[in-house]
Amino acid sequence: MKPRTIVTGFLAGMIICVPLWLIMHDSWSLRLEKGAPSPSLLEIIAWLFILFFLPFVGYISAKWNWSETRMDYVMDGGNTGLITGCMTYTLIGSAGMGIMGNRAVMHTPADYVASQQMGVNYVFSAVVSTSYWVYLGFWGFLLAGWVFGAVGGLLAQKYDPHGLGKKPAQKAEWLFRLPFYLFVFSGYFHYALSVAFFNEFSKALEAGLSKATDLPPDLLMTGNETLFLSLTTSLLMVFIPLAITLGWILAGWKYKRFRVFYYLWLFLVLAATICNTAYTKLDLARYFVGMIFMSLVIFSTWQMAKISVRPFPPEKYSFGDWISFFLAQGVLGGTQAFIGIFPFTLSLTLLTISNIPGLFDMGEVIDNIPTQFQNIFSILFYAGAGLMVLSGIGGLLVGLLVLFTRKFFFYDEFFNSQNIEEEWKKTAENNTDLDFEKPNIL
Repeated sequence: MKPRTIVTGFLAGMIICVPLWLIMHDSWSLRLEKGAPSPSLLEIIAWLFILFFLPFVGYISAKWNWSETRMDYVMDGGNTGLITGCMTYTLIGSAGMGIMGNRAVMHTPADYVASQQMGVNYVFSAVVSTSYWVYLGFWGFLLAGWVFGAVGGLLAQKYDPHGLGKKPAQKAEWLFRLPFYLFVFSGYFHYALSVAFFNEFSKALEAGLSKATDLPPDLLMTGNETLFLSLTTSLLMVFIPLAITLGWILAGWKYKRFRVFYYLWLFLVLAATICNTAYTKLDLARYFVGMIFMSLVIFSTWQMAKISVRPFPPEKYSFGDWISFFLAQGVLGGTQAFIGIFPFTLSLTLLTISNIPGLFDMGEVIDNIPTQFQNIFSILFYAGAGLMVLSGIGGLLVGLLVLFTRKFFFYDEFFNSQNIEEEWKKTAENNTDLDFEKPNIL
């Protein structure tokens, strides 16, 4: 990703959080409390604003980055939308998805719970519904952000293929590739946490289902469905950055002096994969499907990274570049940590489990709907924001450590020598697609 792509996506995410809050917090709270059957005019206007603002953001990002090829326009716009989607889901959308999964529970002040069996049905329905809304909603936010942003990038190419502002300087690539290397190991860690929690949760849920009677037929596979959705999402959050880094390695294999680092990375990845597989007892079927998906991403990344510039920097990173790196690491890394267990467990705890006594004994929920909305939105917002800040700080410390190592130990020998310039020219002679002045599109 590019610094301007990251900054544009971050600012767009902050802006879109405002109408999204009006929709999912204020409007939905009013509709559930009063039983309004249709959205308000303000909610419709907010949705339309988001619908048209996302392509506009992709358009601005592509122009500000001075995109050149069609792929540049698509990636600049799409990556901006991806950053926006991550921010809006983590800060606002996750709470909204939790609310949607608990709609039946939130309706109980109006629909009196006549028996404990009905209360049980509410609880188990909320569990499976929350898992669907939280995890499928997450991918919906990310895909919608990327697609609408990419559309805006394409519109920039078609109607106004000129840059906006000062043309960005060509920079080295290592800093903005670093987060994806870090996401591989942080992803394995969060995946292991998800497995540890959801395996026990699934067992407890299945035990409860086996003892319950007169439950709807669609709840019989609740535990397995919840386990599949949660762990598949956590696993993809590992495979995607892993595929991207392997694609970069394939593209950079032409530089023989760097292959020792590539071998080291492959060894670390293999060791982490074996240890994680042994700990989590990952079934081979899910792993095989994941590897097929990862292979497609590797091929795409390889093809895009083949046009990257030679690996020594014509200009050093500025303070603004480090701020952009902090934002990218924070938003993407915080989202990776957040989506593992936080939105699902907090939604169930604050909305479903807290209302169990009321469902079974009094026939109504404990707090009124606006109070419960405020609790779920505020707690999930602070949890997501906190994880983003911690991830950004952790990535920044690692980035400074890498910078120190490159500068004082082997920078001149490995990254700024005449031989590597000759290797690059030889590669360019054999591949007409290479452009000396073209920056990396990722």
